[in-house]
Amino acid sequence: GCPVVVTPEVGAAPIVEEIGGGLVVQGSPHALAEGLRKLIGDPALRAAIGKRASELVRTRYSWDAVAEKMIEVYRQTIKVCVAEKRHA
Repeated sequence: GCPVVVTPEVGAAPIVEEIGGGLVVQGSPHALAEGLRKLIGDPALRAAIGKRASELVRTRYSWDAVAEKMIEVYRQTIKVCVAEKRHA
């Protein structure tokens, strides 16, 4: 896995923080540069963060996991449609 450095303005920041798959830094060029320097200068930190990021992608975003989420969305949609049809 590849560790990332993101700012809070990036939509992925909450996920990055949740799983520790990277660094979330203030939204300035200086802070971004510092975050990159930190990762570049610490191979063990890079490896640990990269491993957590890989695990997240394998478990939460694999084809099987995404397909299961979509199937559940379809099931819920069908339930709503059936319930609405009964009350119509």
